[in-house]
Amino acid sequence: MFHLDVETKRARELVQASGFDVIDHPDLLSNQLVAVGAFDQLTGLAANDEVAYVLTASAELVGGVPVIGCAGAVTAAGSVGEYVAARGWSKDASGSVALKYVLQALTEKMDPSTARGEIERAFGNGPNMRM
Repeated sequence: MFHLDVETKRARELVQASGFDVIDHPDLLSNQLVAVGAFDQLTGLAANDEVAYVLTASAELVGGVPVIGCAGAVTAAGSVGEYVAARGWSKDASGSVALKYVLQALTEKMDPSTARGEIERAFGNGPNMRM
């Protein structure tokens, strides 16, 4: 994943110059590429200022399966960095993590109970799920 101000052409050049092949996928966002190559070349690629993150591609992306591109978390103040892999979430005394989500509004394009049901399904409707 490249910073938003990096042109796709430049991103491809950096990936290829680092020894990777690019796998084209029509559903990626403009700052995303799927690259295949030797693991030991990742450090060199990641060292480029233009690179924001290096993430493992899903089997669906590599296989060309249609996916929905996701720009990541967004708040009223702008996008949020993906810090979980670097630092992790703060844990309580029992070693658990409590994440909370606030949905300001449900879509008006479907019945609210259907939207709630899909959200619960997406979160796995675990024992601590409350809506």
